[in-house]
Amino acid sequence: VYIRYLSYSNVDEFKGDLLSRCPYKIDIGAVYSHPPSEHSTISHTQFLPEQRELVFDIDMTDYDDIRTCCTGANVCDKCWVWMTLAIKVLDRALREDFGFEHILWVYSGRRGVHCWVCDERVRMLHRDAESRDPAEVRSSLAHYFEVIKGGDSMARKVNLPHPLHPSLERALRIVRPVFEGRILSEQGLLDHPQQWQKMLALIPDAATRTKLEEHWVKDPNLSPKEKWIELQEEVVEAEGPRRR
Repeated sequence: VYIRYLSYSNVDEFKGDLLSRCPYKIDIGAVYSHPPSEHSTISHTQFLPEQRELVFDIDMTDYDDIRTCCTGANVCDKCWVWMTLAIKVLDRALREDFGFEHILWVYSGRRGVHCWVCDERVRMLHRDAESRDPAEVRSSLAHYFEVIKGGDSMARKVNLPHPLHPSLERALRIVRPVFEGRILSEQGLLDHPQQWQKMLALIPDAATRTKLEEHWVKDPNLSPKEKWIELQEEVVEAEGPRRR
């Protein structure tokens, strides 16, 4: 049974309920204008959140398009490298780009991690956005980190600006050594057509995708590293007109 709107007057009251119920898990909500346990007696226009942490939820399933060792809720040491990189990239950006300091990373309990940003100014975002929807303000922070467009109903594509935003440049310095040193070989991303087609699908330019596909099929002796080098060169060449 999922029980919502529980609140307590003091630590002892909370501890007692915790020991008596022995919950399977606990979800922490916002700080409200009134005790949550009294929400049914208060008008919804008066029962409002006053403080709320900013939480990022990163699931291993977000990488199912490109990880080859596991799928769904299954996780292993190889695919956890993706999660480690996500943590490093996001943590750096939150601290250096936004100046947040109070950041807590926790295992979600199943297939990913949660990032809790607890700085006072982020908890009060809704107060600073008097003329805007608080949810819109929070989602704009998430959109700042977005580099892949698309989803279940449309093909995903990576569209990066040129020159790269400074934050993306810093992220690239974190990701590149691990990608070339571990992920490329451990995940076999470019070993076989079934794998490399997922990678090629992320390239926006159709002509570049076709050119690489045809060359790799024609020359099966190419190593994953050689394919990766060629992929980078072809993408840069295709971007040429836009870069000038």
